Amino acid sequence: MTSTSPELLPSPHGCTRRGLSTDTAVRPGTAGWAATAAITAVYAPATGEPRPLVVGARDAADVMQLAVDSAGPHAIKFVDAAFDAYAGTGDTALLAASAGATERIGPW
Repeated sequence: MTSTSPELLPSPHGCTRRGLSTDTAVRPGTAGWAATAAITAVYAPATGEPRPLVVGARDAADVMQLAVDSAGPHAIKFVDAAFDAYAGTGDTALLAASAGATERIGPW
């Protein structure tokens, strides 16, 4: 069955995506929004308000040492990327965010 509705995603073969009927066809953006909502729900704080960043509590060497001590590859990569931004801006909130991310990731 071929759909003429512009909101359905027809395949080159004339049917809706993956052979689904028009009643269950994938609509653009649906999966993306669902995934975004799921990730937000998992990582959002229980109170619905973000914790404040403690800016300036640690210097760059302390933040990197914290990430290295955690031995978490994701923490180390996050700190490395934040250092690149910090080098260009000097924004100490980046260091605080890096330390916070390392603490949330935890030891590997």
